[in-house]
Amino acid sequence: MLSAEQIREKIFSRAEIFREYVRQKNWSSAKYAYFSASTMAVFMELNESDMAILFGNRAYREDDRDPVEGGLFDEDSVIRAFDECIKANRTYEIQPYPGNPTITEDYDSDVWNRQARADSPYKVYRRA
Repeated sequence: MLSAEQIREKIFSRAEIFREYVRQKNWSSAKYAYFSASTMAVFMELNESDMAILFGNRAYREDDRDPVEGGLFDEDSVIRAFDECIKANRTYEIQPYPGNPTITEDYDSDVWNRQARADSPYKVYRRA
């Protein structure tokens, strides 16, 4: 069993792993490193100063005069990793429809093909 300090160190080590994946342009692994670190940090309820070190610190609306402080996870690199995953269709946020978890081809097609299916749960998009 890991102690709280060992878990904290593992979370902080994910930032170095993230930077290495960004350097290698391995975007999906970089995204996963960021996502796993942020999930673990929230789950372990890291204190506010550790969260600021990891993810940076943004001022509240009333404190707009304070500068934005960057964290170990560079905000521009995180955005780039997420964008590149979207471009390469390497996002896994969309899972098979809960009513029928064995059918996944519906999710591999584009939005217009999904909408054309009579049994599609997606009825939000309309062609112009």
